[in-house]
Amino acid sequence: MSKRITRTLTEDEYREFNDRVAILSGKGYDVPFEVEWNHHNHYSVTIHGKHDFDELDKMCDENI
Repeated sequence: MSKRITRTLTEDEYREFNDRVAILSGKGYDVPFEVEWNHHNHYSVTIHGKHDFDELDKMCDENI
């Protein structure tokens, strides 16, 4: 059974999300997602699959 989570992000939040996806990809972790632009520079992002977001944050923070 596939799981997904959808959130609306501002332009700055979406930029940070993309930066973090790039970091994770560089570490070999795939984050499958879809994005839809909404009015007023907001983005609806749907992440597919089960992910431990606390662990992913740690992986990203190691690069800071």
